[in-house]
Amino acid sequence: MQKGWGVPTSARMGEQAMIVVTYGIDKAIYNNPRNIHNIMLTTTIYALQMKKLVHVQFGTLFQNKLENQLRDKAGSSVKIPSEQFMLDDGKRLPQGLTRDEFENKRTQFDPKRMGKEQEILESYCYMDKRGRQEIVQIAITIKDNCMEAAIEFESAAQYKNFVQPAWLFYQ
Repeated sequence: MQKGWGVPTSARMGEQAMIVVTYGIDKAIYNNPRNIHNIMLTTTIYALQMKKLVHVQFGTLFQNKLENQLRDKAGSSVKIPSEQFMLDDGKRLPQGLTRDEFENKRTQFDPKRMGKEQEILESYCYMDKRGRQEIVQIAITIKDNCMEAAIEFESAAQYKNFVQPAWLFYQ
């Protein structure tokens, strides 16, 4: 048997494993216009049976960061559109759509039978309990008028010293 078989790599190297914690979201506080959110990516999926219409929006800071990284790698300027629209029929690769094509197809979906799910990736900067500046990525899911969040912490220490925003609560 191999040395270290069955033991996660991070544990073998003396590191602590990542921790994922789920939270509920107080919608009234989250949607308060005084709260500033650093939205990196928003994906909205409209589903009807096997067909899915997908709308992807890049946050400005995230879009700029991607463009800068691509420019550094490719050596030339690359412009990423702030929005992308797709149709996934479940039979082949999703196909790109224009905004007009997307809106036209969306109006063809029966709103009573259509499901809608939204996923938001937000970058949250905070001062932890030790006074250190930290950043976590918060994955927010909105489905059936319910908002939930998941955060992956790099270590138990990061989780223990996390100062959560007012709009998050333990479920």
